[in-house]
Amino acid sequence: MYTKKTQSVTSLFIRSTPLITLLILLITLFGSFFVFPGKILAQRQNFNLTVTPEVQYLRIKPGSKIRHTITLENKSHQPITVLPTIYDFKADGRTGQPVLTTTTNFPYLDLEKIHHNALTIPAQERAQLGLLFSVPKDAPEKEYPLTVVFQSTPNQDATNTSQSQLVGAIGSNLIVLVSHQDQLSNLINIDTIQVPAIVDSFAKVALNPTITNNHFAATTAAGTVTVKDMFGKKVAHFPIFPDTVLGYSARQLRAMQAEFQPDIEPEAVPLALKTDFLLGRYTVEVTITHPYTAENPEEVIAFDTFTFIALPLLPLICVVALTIITIIGVILWKNWKKRQNAYLIK
Repeated sequence: MYTKKTQSVTSLFIRSTPLITLLILLITLFGSFFVFPGKILAQRQNFNLTVTPEVQYLRIKPGSKIRHTITLENKSHQPITVLPTIYDFKADGRTGQPVLTTTTNFPYLDLEKIHHNALTIPAQERAQLGLLFSVPKDAPEKEYPLTVVFQSTPNQDATNTSQSQLVGAIGSNLIVLVSHQDQLSNLINIDTIQVPAIVDSFAKVALNPTITNNHFAATTAAGTVTVKDMFGKKVAHFPIFPDTVLGYSARQLRAMQAEFQPDIEPEAVPLALKTDFLLGRYTVEVTITHPYTAENPEEVIAFDTFTFIALPLLPLICVVALTIITIIGVILWKNWKKRQNAYLIK
């Protein structure tokens, strides 16, 4: 027997059924996402493509030929078709990030053949692109930064790439040096050390030296950055990370986590000074040496210094503000006192 109360509850349940159904559907959807995230994401990721090498340095003597191979690996579950195109690139002058141009003027490859050679890579397999560099004997000494971009065909509407990334594409950077010389000179100069003249005693001080390579060939940064206090005591010492500096380009220096060791991959960290408290005048010494792997890695190429003053800015600002307020208060009080005295006299 159904009472009015039972009927009202049943009616309420029937009216609430769409809401409950929607709630159950949402719970199931989110539950399946957390339990099977790979399957859901796999539907959105149409391919996964990697390229080897990411960066390659080639030195070619005039009058010789060199073959270079780039390997593409398709880690997805469907075939991928890409079209290779070669572009020139320039460094951004700060981080070393390549900035692609719209064309290339590189004369020692058959560009027409490369640009019309589409590659289809089966699922879970590899494919290779061979580049034959042919340099005549009278070729001028010059460095050519190039990027081989593998652009996916229009039927690929999503990408999950690694290394040098573009939308729907992946690239391999080549720095090709045409030169007779085996050992190239290092013409490095220190442009700027971007440290403010006055810094806060409690803040982290970013040391951002920028160096310029005045030679046509790329080199690697090396050396040290040392910070000393007003008494000549060493406060901090940073080995410079061996970043590549392209020919006729600039780059901001970074520090290494530890001293350079040939058998260990170095780790880059920001070049910044962080201590509990700084006070007074400090000197930043930037020493640029030959690359760590050169015959004379300790030979100095360039040296420059910069000074800054550390002051407790916040307490000073508070003291100055309090002093100004006090002076204004005293002036106002004296003026008020004068008016009071004048009123009493009258």
